[in-house]
Amino acid sequence: MTLKLLVIQASSKCNLNCDYCYISELDRKNKDRMSVLTLNTLLKKVLESPLVNNELQILFHAGEPLAVPINWYEEAFTLIKKNNKKKHKIIHSIQTNGTLFNEKWINFYKKHNLVASISLDGPDFLNENRKGWDGSYSHEKVMTNIKMLQKNNISVSALSVLTEKSLDYPEEIFYFFYNHKIYNIAFNIEEIEKNNTDSSLFEKKEILYQKYKSFVKTIYKLQKAHPRMNIRELFTMKRDLESFVDDNKYEAKQDVNVPLSILTCARDGSLSTFCPEMAGEDHVKIGNVNTIEYLEDLFANKTYKTLRKEIEKGIDICKETCDYFAFCGGGRPGNKFYESGSFATGETNSCNYQVKKLLDAYLESLEEPEKTLGLMKGVRILDSINCNVQKNSGTYTTNQHPKDSPYRKNAILPNSDWIECCDKDKKFLNVDLSNFNNQKDIAIITIPDDIKEKILETNLYQCKTEKDIRHLETTTQWENLMDNSLVPYFIKFMNPENNNIAISSIYVNKPNLQTTAFDRRNQYYIGLHVDNHDKSSQKNTNTRNRLCINLSKSPRYFLFCNLTHVEAKNYELFSKKESLNMSDCNTFRELFFQKFPHYPILRIKINPFQAYLAPTDNIIHDGSSIGSNQLDLSTMALGDLVLNNAFQLNLEKKMVL
Repeated sequence: MTLKLLVIQASSKCNLNCDYCYISELDRKNKDRMSVLTLNTLLKKVLESPLVNNELQILFHAGEPLAVPINWYEEAFTLIKKNNKKKHKIIHSIQTNGTLFNEKWINFYKKHNLVASISLDGPDFLNENRKGWDGSYSHEKVMTNIKMLQKNNISVSALSVLTEKSLDYPEEIFYFFYNHKIYNIAFNIEEIEKNNTDSSLFEKKEILYQKYKSFVKTIYKLQKAHPRMNIRELFTMKRDLESFVDDNKYEAKQDVNVPLSILTCARDGSLSTFCPEMAGEDHVKIGNVNTIEYLEDLFANKTYKTLRKEIEKGIDICKETCDYFAFCGGGRPGNKFYESGSFATGETNSCNYQVKKLLDAYLESLEEPEKTLGLMKGVRILDSINCNVQKNSGTYTTNQHPKDSPYRKNAILPNSDWIECCDKDKKFLNVDLSNFNNQKDIAIITIPDDIKEKILETNLYQCKTEKDIRHLETTTQWENLMDNSLVPYFIKFMNPENNNIAISSIYVNKPNLQTTAFDRRNQYYIGLHVDNHDKSSQKNTNTRNRLCINLSKSPRYFLFCNLTHVEAKNYELFSKKESLNMSDCNTFRELFFQKFPHYPILRIKINPFQAYLAPTDNIIHDGSSIGSNQLDLSTMALGDLVLNNAFQLNLEKKMVL
């Protein structure tokens, strides 16, 4: 037997009151913590024990570890080093809710080269279970701290709890972590465990099992597209499958079922083995570090013997009755006890999710054919060879109701696996000025230096909020800039044969948005879309394309599908029986991506003081401020706009006259 993991519960105190926490409210309000004397005794007896073989992971866990003063941990790390006379390799980890980081903790993590392992369930609308004692949500604070950690080059991993609600949003969860550079993820399910006597995943089992399988399949697909992401469950399943192929007699041995593979020490020094979640319960205490002479004395403990006997009975039941035993090793004792009241039992709700349905979904995913689509002939880019053009693997559709998400229901969002377009793609997309179609093609334009300088002379970049921007727009300085510089510049692009043009002042969006188009009336983001100005009641009823200048301090992106309405309708994979409603932009958008979710989206980088000219009434598109930490600012003109030197020269002559 080898001790692999030492769990130290310095305190059960926690500053949060999460709905699904297994620790009682009374314990989470208890300020008592492990004495330094008890800690030293624990470390001395563990690190001297022959049960430790070369390597040991020490995990600080329980309530909120960072609620314990930092000097306690400084002492703990000193004592670990002092007592490690056999020079074992020690792997340190702290499981935290992420709310209490400050400069001192940042320095501590850097000093000891720690990974910040943070409990986080995904985007803000999925973190409603994680809240403070006053009912306030913790998500914003956690995300602020994650940015601070990453700024200090501290790697962040996440432990995410899946609830019934979570299963509807695999893409949102995956890309939330991916876009925030959190590349190591572990998924737990909401369990019936200790103080948490109910779970949203316990009822409607067959329906939820299927939703869970779909969730796993989607995560698997996304992980394959983003190999940098490390998903614990997928890694473990792959490892176990490979072991089974190599030796069909392979039987998994979960550490939670192996005596003293895991040792948990509560704040009072009481010890338990098997599942750490059971620590502190009288019926699993197998001794106290302050009263035993050697760690091996625990094997003679009466409670330990009873526990081991009952757990082995449960393992035997699993082995006899379950086809998945080779990949599980008998199920987690804690789940068995809290679901049925006994260790000597078999199947649990937890193993149905985390072993059976997980394995089923994984194997089914391996058998499903890969779906990849190349770009079809359509919208082109002026001088694409010299543009910063990227593509991805397609799109996904949100399923959530707007009240549960920043996006509208059935919003189409791009996958985030962006790669640089190869030379072949760029040549395929390229168009020169002589063949440029103003109603179809896209151009990237750098605005004149004199206009740039006049913008820089304003107070635009002193503005910190949208309110500041709106105030700036009322100033004489900005009005002069619009009247004397920006408006005349936009007019140069107006088709003299159709002088209908609408010019905006400043559009303001949040930084680091996957897509920026926002429905202010309904207060949600709309995702990839087609503008529909031709059918609007506004004055600019005949608008066909858009010239949009990036006024931000940071780059932004123009996202688009390189097929117009007509090209999408005639796309060779549509059957003759199908047709697109050309007048209904939403129907067009939803039908196309429902049928072709793997059709690539293109992304063009728009640097500050660059602009794109694009037929936004004719293509599926959106803006993006991803990667920016500044306000996303732009100004634009809508109308029948042309990129034609002859037109521009004629207009300039007329303006001079």
